[in-house]
Amino acid sequence: MRGLILYSGSLAQVPRQGGLTWLHLQFLLGLRRLGWDVLFLDRLEPEMCVDGAGRPATVEESENLRYFLKVMREFGLAESFSLRCRQRLASGGESVAGSRREPDSPRLDAALGESGLHLGLAERDIYFGLPREKVLQRAAEAELLFNVMGYLNDNEILGRVRRRVFIDIDPGFGQMWRDLGLHDAFRGHDDFVTLGQNIGRPDCAIPTCGLKWITMPQPVVLEQWPETPSPLPLFPQRRGNLDTERPEGCFAQKVPDLPDPFFAHGAFTSIGAWRGPNGPIEYKGRTYGLRVHEFRKFVSLPSLCPGSRFEMALDIHPGDAKDIDMLREQGWSLADPKVVCSGPAEYRDYIARSKAEFMVPKQMYVDTNSGLLSDRSVYYLASGRPVLARDTGIRHLYPTGEGLLTFSTLEEAAAGVEAINRDYARQARAARELAFEYFDSDKVLTKLLSDLGVEN
Repeated sequence: MRGLILYSGSLAQVPRQGGLTWLHLQFLLGLRRLGWDVLFLDRLEPEMCVDGAGRPATVEESENLRYFLKVMREFGLAESFSLRCRQRLASGGESVAGSRREPDSPRLDAALGESGLHLGLAERDIYFGLPREKVLQRAAEAELLFNVMGYLNDNEILGRVRRRVFIDIDPGFGQMWRDLGLHDAFRGHDDFVTLGQNIGRPDCAIPTCGLKWITMPQPVVLEQWPETPSPLPLFPQRRGNLDTERPEGCFAQKVPDLPDPFFAHGAFTSIGAWRGPNGPIEYKGRTYGLRVHEFRKFVSLPSLCPGSRFEMALDIHPGDAKDIDMLREQGWSLADPKVVCSGPAEYRDYIARSKAEFMVPKQMYVDTNSGLLSDRSVYYLASGRPVLARDTGIRHLYPTGEGLLTFSTLEEAAAGVEAINRDYARQARAARELAFEYFDSDKVLTKLLSDLGVEN
C-alpha cells in the first residue's frame, strides 16, 4: 500500500440512495485501485435513524445501519470503516440509541461480523467498525483526509490529520452561503476541490471566496460499470397499457399501443430530486434555483419526440401534486427512485435498462456556468448510454455531439433526441469511449493527487 487516505461522507444518513452510495464508492474503490489504503468515516445522529418504513428507529434496528453494513460488505470495505453513532443514555442504565441490547448481543455480532461494536461512553458514542482510539491513531498516520462537503465535524479527528481536503460535490451553494455570511463549510480545511470545473473562470458566477480551487471531473471505476448490451426493456415487452405491467413504485401515465421493437430500445431516463434539501439562493440580485425551476422549461419535450419514451426516477414530494400532474400530462413516466434505484445494484441496473439519459440539472449549475457534469451522467456514459445534457458550460471541457450531447433550448433538446435515435449504436460506442478518456478513476484520481502534490 502507498499509504493511508481518510475519506468522509454521508452514506449512513441516507439509506437506499444508490446514486449517492456510488459517488462515495468511486473515490473509495478508485483510491484502492491506485494502491492506497482507505478508511471511510461516517456518522449517524439519533434523529437520522429510521426503519424500512421511514419511522424513527434505534440505531440497531435502523435501515440506516442495515444498508450501510450491507454496502461495506458487498464492496470489500468491511474492515475499512468507522461509523460513529451518537448514544443516548436512559435512566436506569446504558442504552444504545435508546436500546437496552448489550454490546455483545448475538444479533449485533451477526450483523457486524469481525468489525464488532465498540462503546465510547466518555463521548456517549458507539462505534461500528474501527473503534475511536484506532481512528485517532490512523488519522495521525494518514496522508490526508478527503472530507465531502465538510461532513466530518469531529474536531479531535480533524486535528490529528495533516491535510484536510474539502471535496465540493454541490458547487455554488456552499460558496454563495459563505460569501453571504450565512455558513462557512470550508473553514478548517487546507485544500479545496470541486466538481464545478469552471470555478475561477471569468464566465463562472460561483464566487471563489478567496480560496484556491482544484477542479476535477467525477471519477468512475470502470470495472464496476461494465458496458452493457443494447438496453433491455424497462418493463415487460407487450402491447397495450404499460401501467398494468409496471413494478411497484412506478406511477406512470398510460401510453398508447406501440410495436414490440419500441420497447427493445428502452427510454430516455434520469434519476434525481425535484427540489432537494436546499432552497434557491438570492445572490447579487439574482435567484439561483433548483432542478424544478430548470426542468419546467423542457417539460413539453415528449410532444416533440413522438417516437421516444421519457421516464424520470424522480424524488418528488406529494405536495408538488401540480408538478406531478403536469409531468404526466406532458408525457413523462415517473418512477420512485427509492424502489427502482434503492441500492448500488438497482441503480446500475436502472441505467442499463435505459436507452440514454435526458439530464436537466439544478438551475444553480446552469445559471452559474458551473462546468459540472453530474456523477449520474458519468455512470450512463460508462454503461454505454448516451447523455443528452442541459449545458452547464461543459462544451469546452469535453467533445460533444457523439456520446455526450448538450442543449440550451427545447428545440436543441429535441434535435439531440433525434440524433441519438438516428444512429444509436454509434452514439452508445462514443459514450463508453468518453468515459474511458475523461472519467476513468485511475486517470482522474491520479491527477487529483498530483494536483494536491501527493506522490502517487
